[in-house]
This record gives sequence, C-alpha cells and structure tokens, in this order.
Amino acid sequence: MERQSSAAVLVNTIAPLHAALFSGRCGDVDAYLRMGGVSAIDAAKCPDPKSGLCALHVAAIANKKECLRHLLNAGCDANARW
Repeated sequence: MERQSSAAVLVNTIAPLHAALFSGRCGDVDAYLRMGGVSAIDAAKCPDPKSGLCALHVAAIANKKECLRHLLNAGCDANARW
C-alpha cells in the first residue's frame, strides 16, 4: 500500500473535519485529526478547496463555540484570515 503524502492526507481530512465542526461534533474533530495523522494547527490552516474557509472560520460561522475553544486550545491561530 502506497503511503499518501502529508498534503494529500491533509486535504482528505479537511472535508470530514469541516463537516464535524459545522455540526458541532467536537469529539469527532480529534478523531479525524488522529486518523489523518495531522495536527489541529495544520488542519486549521488548510482551507477547504471549495469554500476557501479554514476550520476556525467554519466553527465561527456555525456558531460552535465549544469547537472554537477546542481548536484554539489545540494551538490554532485566532488571527487566521479568510
């Protein structure tokens, strides 16, 4: 089995991560990050290819305060720009 590049793993993690954030499933966020082998910081910086939104933006737009707190405590940049 060929190993995916870290960029490919990150891109494949973004859609389910953003879906979990939008739905407020903060517990799933950790699972997706562990499954993909990427850090919360890397995932938060990687924008969704369709919307251009980063993880913090998705959680903020969806008004998921617990998920926002979770991402910020994991080291995500509170000043991330869209």
